[in-house]
Amino acid sequence: PRFRYDQLMSLGWTGLIPLAMANIVVTGLGILLNWPMAIMWGALIMSLAIAFGWEMLTSKKKKIVAA
Repeated sequence: PRFRYDQLMSLGWTGLIPLAMANIVVTGLGILLNWPMAIMWGALIMSLAIAFGWEMLTSKKKKIVAA
């Protein structure tokens, strides 16, 4: 299966751009507070998990599962 153009644009705008923004904020905060790399990786993973969880909770589209 391939993405249609509208699906690809929707994925970019609603999924990937917010994740990129979260990545920038977490990395900037880590640099500002002089965190060790382990804490920065943990914070990044937690922010990604929160973003994906939020997307799953607020998504109103039907999920189509291929059999």
